[in-house]
Amino acid sequence: MLVIIAALPFMVALILLAVLRWSGRDAGLLTLIVAMLLGTLVPAFAAGLSLSQQATRIGVALGTGAGSALVVLGVLLPGILLFHLEERSGGITALARGLERLSPNPHLRLLILVLGFAPFVESVSGFGVCVIVTVPIALAMGFDPLRAAIIGLLTQIAVPWGALGVGTAIGAQLTHVPLGLLGGQTAIMIAPLPTIFGLVALGISAGWHAIARWWAAAALAGGVMAGMLWWLSQAIGVELAGVLSSSCVLLTLTIWARIAARGQMKTNISPPPPGELPPGPDQPVWRALLPYLVLTGLLLISRLVGPLRDWLQQHVILSIPAFDLQLPVLYTPGFWVLVAVLVAIPSLGMPWQGAGVTPTTRDALARGWRQFVPSGLAITAFLMAAAVMERIGLTGVLGDAAAQLGNAFGVITPALGAFGGWLTGSVAGGNAMFAVLQQTASRHTGLASTAIIGAQNGSAGYGSVASPARIVLAATTAKSPGGEGALLRAVGPWMLVAIAIITVMLLVVH
Repeated sequence: MLVIIAALPFMVALILLAVLRWSGRDAGLLTLIVAMLLGTLVPAFAAGLSLSQQATRIGVALGTGAGSALVVLGVLLPGILLFHLEERSGGITALARGLERLSPNPHLRLLILVLGFAPFVESVSGFGVCVIVTVPIALAMGFDPLRAAIIGLLTQIAVPWGALGVGTAIGAQLTHVPLGLLGGQTAIMIAPLPTIFGLVALGISAGWHAIARWWAAAALAGGVMAGMLWWLSQAIGVELAGVLSSSCVLLTLTIWARIAARGQMKTNISPPPPGELPPGPDQPVWRALLPYLVLTGLLLISRLVGPLRDWLQQHVILSIPAFDLQLPVLYTPGFWVLVAVLVAIPSLGMPWQGAGVTPTTRDALARGWRQFVPSGLAITAFLMAAAVMERIGLTGVLGDAAAQLGNAFGVITPALGAFGGWLTGSVAGGNAMFAVLQQTASRHTGLASTAIIGAQNGSAGYGSVASPARIVLAATTAKSPGGEGALLRAVGPWMLVAIAIITVMLLVVH
């Protein structure tokens, strides 16, 4: 009975989003309220504390959740502003036209977007930035808002390596598993998924016909991604494995596209017509790419140049010990996304005018802020709910119940990891919740610890893809506020398939 009670906030969020079709903001707030009420009214979770002590405990949890949200919101706000600047200046259309030049075939362009370009963006930025970048491109390629949002979520095939592998690094630090080994184990667990997600994207684009025609390209690109992630994580390091692997996929698919185009010319086969791109200012591709190139370059420099990295981590620290918040502002991805925004304003032809900005720039920034507010509230509410659940012991009850399964624990390891990733919206959060518990349970049951932690890491990444925070982000970026429920119903089953595949891989490896 206690396990069912502990799972109530999770079930409430799922029902409100998927069945009742509530907005992410409202669902998040009610989930938070349910978690706080359980911590106050259920004796097993109230732990005999007085009302003032309970209020203090919940207050600390809320502050901890808000601190976690600060990292995500720090990326979300400048990321949304960057999107609107790109959109208003014609930059998104220019990027879509750039992909069009890589291949005359829209299905290959989609594979390039899903398996190459988007994982690259995810690897250098993380925290859902690739959704903000790829959903508008999918819209510009001719997809309706729902399908564009689905595609944006499916592009997150390298989440454990996102933000230069910070979530995986947290898992390695908590469990004392070597970082390279954990990255390699994770790559094994998710090996079939890049190919599968590529095929799903093709199916969304044009049904079985596209899958039958381009399955080999998807299989090759997915195999390159999985194989390079496994090798590079151990040979060079998790930090650069995602960046370099996605670059290899981009090169592979570009070569495939060139060969396919020549074959079509020799056989006089015309490629399918591309999607209609929206009208907008004529913007050269290099200008549209410049903010993202600057973002990528600065992130890599800030992570790879040791003295600079140490300096950034030690200066301008936002520290609130009571909430376990220690945030190096200049080192966070959000700071560098903000720099990209400042680069975008002049580079996209929207310069500052004295003390003000041009009307176009002002309009783009205002639209970005209006889009950010409901999404920010939803993300903050869900992360606060996760923190409250952990603080009052709900997640501990669920984890302990799972550990009682003995050797069968391996079957639910991916589900537990996915739950943590789903609830917190990140690999880092999922690992923080369950990585140590998974390792302890694996030792008690005699299961291979490194394989268990690899499955935990991979499933947390794929669980976060369908998390309320990412669902809200995708729906908002697709300009479909209130469409979170439809998006969850569309993407949720594929996340369950991903977790089932990770489970099979774990059982095979173990």
